[in-house]
Amino acid sequence: MALQMLPHLLSASLVKTEEDKTVCILVATSGDTGKGALEGFKNVPRTKILVFYPKDGVSQVQELQMVTQEGGNVSVCAVVGNFDDAQTGVKKLFSNEKVRRDLERKGYFFSSANSINWGRVLPQIVYYISAYCDLLRDGEIDTVATDHCSFTTAQKRAGRYDFTKIPGGLPGVEHRGVLLYTHGVAAGRITPADMCRVLCENPAKLYGCWPRKGCIAPGGDGDIVVYDPAARGVITAADQAQNTDYTPYEGMETAGAVEQVYLRGRLAADRGRVLETQGQFIRRGPCAL
Repeated sequence: MALQMLPHLLSASLVKTEEDKTVCILVATSGDTGKGALEGFKNVPRTKILVFYPKDGVSQVQELQMVTQEGGNVSVCAVVGNFDDAQTGVKKLFSNEKVRRDLERKGYFFSSANSINWGRVLPQIVYYISAYCDLLRDGEIDTVATDHCSFTTAQKRAGRYDFTKIPGGLPGVEHRGVLLYTHGVAAGRITPADMCRVLCENPAKLYGCWPRKGCIAPGGDGDIVVYDPAARGVITAADQAQNTDYTPYEGMETAGAVEQVYLRGRLAADRGRVLETQGQFIRRGPCAL
């Protein structure tokens, strides 16, 4: 599915960015994605695609699917060797400065359609979010959490030339609730009750704190979030409370806003301003999920 959308996203981006060259897509395949890439790019304006495959590394059916592909902008090339040889050849073409200059003079530039291309990643994100919301709605997912790691951009740059040194994780806990409401409840994918279940009730049951936590009932702590569904906002790093200088959701428009938070009946946050509160140790009971 992503390979059918990628070519059109790429073609549209050429117009949007006022790029005057034609993009030449290089792909190495073991047979699985070759036909899909060729069919997706077939006759898409201002694109050409060349697929390399190992001559003896694909099935006869896969080879026939590729070599018989229709389209005025598609080509295939059989490589003597295995998939690694085909992929290495593609990488060498990308890094060959003379080839790059020659292409540029003729009005072309290289790009790829591999699995980390943003045009392929974007449709997958949409698919995963949709499937995630379906699972939430059907009760197959118990909680919505975040691996909150509020590293700064300077700390992230520690792995600029060595990815093994990149500190993992993203800052997300502050915006978790409003994003779930925006893309879940407001979008009609889940109900407000579903949201309360995965953010409040089930986590309390999981950690053995229910019904003291996770519900509004006599004998409970009175932890309450007042949410205004009519409010509208935009997420920016400049406005956030978490201790980091960026947010992965910069510029994202949101539906609704947390107006107030009450902790054990006392006001703990008011319209984005965090107030001084006193924490309290809670001994866990058995999991109630």
